[in-house]
Amino acid sequence: QQTKVEYETELDRAKNLCGRCARPRYLSGLAKYDKYRQSKKTEFLNEAQKEFSAAVARNPYNPKINMLQGDIYTLQEKNKEARKSYEMAMKHGWFALPARRKSNYLKIQIKT
Repeated sequence: QQTKVEYETELDRAKNLCGRCARPRYLSGLAKYDKYRQSKKTEFLNEAQKEFSAAVARNPYNPKINMLQGDIYTLQEKNKEARKSYEMAMKHGWFALPARRKSNYLKIQIKT
């Protein structure tokens, strides 16, 4: 079984091997988002947001990445950015996303 450190090292290596690939950045973002959820340290949330932004830049058509980025922007109280991310998720496969995330988008719509 791989440790978290080994996993993150492998993800960094994958990011270096394929500069245009979104998946290693997406997975790295998930790992950092998980660290945030466990520790509540905003540095991990900010790192996750950077990873998801890098993943979106490489694959803007993945609704999962857009939705996770929207969730992070919501936690950071960046409602305009969250709304844009949720709109991109809707545009590229909203129907496949969980209802909880759809409700996040609707809450943002009401606030902005």
